[in-house]
Order: sequence, then C-alpha cells, then structure tokens
Amino acid sequence: MENVEDMRDKIEQKKVLILSLTEKEDYALAEWRKNGVDTDITLKDCPKLLRLFRRIWIKLHLPLEHIWYGDWKRVFKKYDCILVHGTWMAERVPRWIRKKAGRDIKIIWWYWNKVTKADHPERVLEQDCEKWSFDQEDCKKYGMHYNTQYYFKSFELPNRKVINDIYFLGTDGGRKEKIGSLYEQFQKMQLKTDMHIVTDSIDPADSYYALLQKDKVSYEENLERIAQSKAVLEVLREGQTGQTLRALECLFYRKKLITNDKRVEQYEYYNKDNIFIIGKDDFDTLPAFLERPFSDIEEKTVEKYDCKAWLERFW
Repeated sequence: MENVEDMRDKIEQKKVLILSLTEKEDYALAEWRKNGVDTDITLKDCPKLLRLFRRIWIKLHLPLEHIWYGDWKRVFKKYDCILVHGTWMAERVPRWIRKKAGRDIKIIWWYWNKVTKADHPERVLEQDCEKWSFDQEDCKKYGMHYNTQYYFKSFELPNRKVINDIYFLGTDGGRKEKIGSLYEQFQKMQLKTDMHIVTDSIDPADSYYALLQKDKVSYEENLERIAQSKAVLEVLREGQTGQTLRALECLFYRKKLITNDKRVEQYEYYNKDNIFIIGKDDFDTLPAFLERPFSDIEEKTVEKYDCKAWLERFW
C-alpha cells in the first residue's frame, strides 16, 4: 500500500475539489482542507427565508439554478476532479459542470448516506458523472461503484479521563425503541451510559424522554464524549448495509464498538475483543467485554480507511 505522503502528492497533482451540501465550516470540509484538498459548500449561504425560496426554485427546476451555487462556480474549471455529495438539491450540478467545463473533468456523485426516494441516482445522468456509494446493497441495486466509508487520521481525540461505559449520539431515524430498549438493558447491568437521541420535538410523556434532546451537538463535543467512554453504541437504520462513521471512529481511536451490524464480521478490522455484535454475542458477557483491553489493529488496516486512501480509490 502506498504511504499517505505518496497519495497526497498524487491527489494534489489531480487538483480535486469536494462539494458538500452543508455549512461552510462543517468539520469534514475543514479537515479535508487540513489534508490539502480543496472544499466548498455546494450551495452558497443565505438567510433562512431565502433558503426556503431556493428549495422551491430547485424543486421546480427553474432556470438559472447556478445563481445559488457556492463560490466554487467561479474557479471549478481548474480542477481535474470534482466530487459532489449526492442529494436532490445538487442533482443538476454535474450537468452544469459538464456543460460549462470546456474540457474533460472527472465528476463523482458520492452517496455518504443510503439512497432515499428523494435522492434517487436515476435523476443524475450517467454521461455527466460516475456514481459511487458506501452502501454495497445500493451499489448492486442501482449499478453504482463501491467505495468504503472514510475517516480522518489527522483528527486527534482529546485527552480525557474515561468516565462512561457506553456512548451514543444520533437522531431517531426509526430507531428510538431499539435504542431505548438497549438503554434499559444497560441500566439493569449497572453500566454507566451517555446516550442521546436528537429530535425536533420532545413529549414529556415519551417512554424514552430521558434520552431525548433538541440541541444538536458539535463534532468537537462529540469527540469529547467519545474520549470519555469505553465504547460507542451503533444502531443501524432499517435497510442500512454500509459501514458507518461510528465504526471508523472506534477503529481510529481504539474504542470498543457495540453494534447491531452483523456484517461487521466481514471487515478486516473485526476483532471479537473490540467489537460486540448485538443479536450474536451473549449479552450477559457485555460487562466483561467492556473490561477487556483493546486489541491492536495493524496500521495498514487503519490506513485503508483514511481520507487519502479513500480518495485514491476513485482512480
């Protein structure tokens, strides 16, 4: 496997731009820039009321959509490759780039999340871009190319005292009952948990009211909580088959993973001392699992999931 510096040189020579429909200072975009890769938001910042107007404009496929594009539209021609995160609000971006480029540019339409009805790949023309996803089932179903999920080796976990056994942070996504049931089992085992389900509305009468919160958590705070925990809980959404960010966080930070993803055994970083599979492993052995030391994983395996190695696999 090539080392990170060799891959850095290749990628910089290719002049890559990554576009994401997110906030300007999103943690991932900022980290890509630290790794020498240019990034920008797909759609420029605008006031809340104007964002609603923009959504309607894009939904109706009104002309001159490019007026909503970010600053990248002024400089995109200098890039050899542009990676666009797949979402319905960006589905006409590859067509616009292809028409305006004036030369051959590699355009990648990338699914960081599982395909939804709203973000269907058929809405993006085959002649305009290559379609890729982290989800192997979606790749088979829609004829897309597969690449793994990725993470940043350059991220550093804060040095904090471990005070919790299990940490979970995520949206409901149809998982609240599963997460709540696991929380109750952890409580019976007297395991110390730090678990939060982020939701738009909270009903005090909800059975799992204690787990619910409206406030979003910054990624910096998320890293603080990972640092303070022995293990991270992962509960997949219905139908999800791809690797998750949670699994890679645990791999990079040498934290234990508790997951309901039975496919995790197929990955080269699987180790029964590090990963507990809900529905397969004996639940009564969970406390003992948490007490066992983390088993080291070969550095080349970790390197495979670093952002640089991931980007290189598109060629």
